[in-house]
Amino acid sequence: MSMENYEEMIHKRSVYRELEISEQQITEGRTKEARSSLSSMREKYGL
Repeated sequence: MSMENYEEMIHKRSVYRELEISEQQITEGRTKEARSSLSSMREKYGL
């Protein structure tokens, strides 16, 4: 296996793992509304 193929495989694996974590957080209800999150960030950082 070439180094390029190996790095691509590792990258894909990382992306899939992050997606898996995100789906688990959604299932557990550990999410926030995007608009309210962005609004609180703007307030916090004065944007």
